[in-house]
Amino acid sequence: MIWQRIIPLLKCIKCGHDNLLLSLTGSLVCSTCSHQYTNKNNIPDLMSKNMMPGSKLYTDPDYLQWETMRASSHDYFYGSKGIISWVQASGHQAIARMMESKQYQAIVDLGCGDGAHYPYIKQTEKYVGVDIDQPTLERFKLKQPDCCLLRVNGFELPFKDKSVDCLINIYNLEHMMYLDIALEEMNRILTEQGDVYISVPNEGGFLWGLGRSLSSVKHYKNINYPRIIEIEHINCIWQLEKAFKRHFKIKKKEPFPFSLPGFHANIVTTYHCVKI
Repeated sequence: MIWQRIIPLLKCIKCGHDNLLLSLTGSLVCSTCSHQYTNKNNIPDLMSKNMMPGSKLYTDPDYLQWETMRASSHDYFYGSKGIISWVQASGHQAIARMMESKQYQAIVDLGCGDGAHYPYIKQTEKYVGVDIDQPTLERFKLKQPDCCLLRVNGFELPFKDKSVDCLINIYNLEHMMYLDIALEEMNRILTEQGDVYISVPNEGGFLWGLGRSLSSVKHYKNINYPRIIEIEHINCIWQLEKAFKRHFKIKKKEPFPFSLPGFHANIVTTYHCVKI
C-alpha cells in the first residue's frame, strides 16, 4: 500500500496504543484492541466514533444548500482567473517559500481538501493529506492516485505524540468551532524541532470584507452568501492569532498583499510557528 510507510507514525484512535499493523485484507488493524479500520477507495478511515457535537447552525437551510455546492465552490475560488485565484494562491505560495530550504520526514496537510496545496510540495514522497470529508478526499485521489491520504477528525488526530515534523493548515482554522482543541492536537503530534505553517484569511478585516463584497457575494446571487459566511468563518483573524500564540511561538508572519501593519490592510496572513 502506498500509505504503509506512515504506519509507524500512527496510533489507534480507539485504545490509544501505537500497534497498528497491515492486515491480510489490506486494512489497518490494532494488534492491541483488534480494532480494524475500514479502507474505502484506498483511503483508510481513522475517524473516531466519539465525534464532538456540531452546532445547530449546521442545519441552517442556507448552509445545507451551500454544502451541496462544495465542489463547484472550490472550482470557483481556485479555477477563476484574475484576482480571485491570485488571492487564493497567496497562502499556498507563502508556505511554499517558507518551506523551500527545509527537509522533513513527514509533511501532514491538515484539511487538505481535494489537493490544492499538493502542487506546491517538493517532497511529495513525504506528503500525507488528511481531511474529514470522504468525497473530497476521493476527488483528490482521482487526481493523485499515488498520494497518501487518510480520513481523520482534526480534533482527534491518529498520530503518535511528537511524531510529525511538518504540519500545514491552509484556509481551515477559521472554520473550527473547537479551535483550541484542534491546535492542541497539532501541538501534541509536532516534534520538538518541528514546524507549523498556517495560512488564514483576514476575516473581520476591512480589505477582506471589501474584496468579498466585490467578488463572491456578487457571484453567489442566488443564495444567502453573507449568512453562509457567518456560519462558516466563525473565527476572525484577531481570534486566530491570539489562539496561535496560546499554543505556539510565531516565528514569522507574512501578510498579503501588502507589508503594512494591521489586519485591515491585508487579505491573507501566513504564519510559521514552532513549539513554545
